[in-house]
Amino acid sequence: MVSGASPLAYWTANYLVDVVFHLIPASAARLCIYLCDIDAPQSEIVFLNFALVNPVFVYALSFVFDTEMKASILIRVSYFVMGGLGPIAVHVLQVINRRCIEISQMLTKYFVFTPIFNLNSGFLTIYNRKILAFINKEKEEDYAPLSE
Repeated sequence: MVSGASPLAYWTANYLVDVVFHLIPASAARLCIYLCDIDAPQSEIVFLNFALVNPVFVYALSFVFDTEMKASILIRVSYFVMGGLGPIAVHVLQVINRRCIEISQMLTKYFVFTPIFNLNSGFLTIYNRKILAFINKEKEEDYAPLSE
């Protein structure tokens, strides 16, 4: 805590700085999507939501640990699993068979509470919406970006 600063001022300043630091790579990612002409409409909304929610999630999660080192390591490992492996596993399971789709939906119920899973899963859904519609024999409009 900074001497003389109220807890509200301290946490608000930290939050705003963290949001700005999240927006820098989000802007770079959106720029790359644009420059590479990748069909990912509304991906900026996913990136913005992640930038606004992730700092709060990490703050709340860090209070569970007794040392900063434990928090840092376990949060990074969990982000790799839930943000890297989780969305890929869920999306692969969605295209195999009915039982795998059910497993995918069950895993999503557990992972959906983490911002990193939502970021990566949201982008994968936007990017793969045409493939998912084709495989599931549904209309492409049913997989409109950011619709449920």
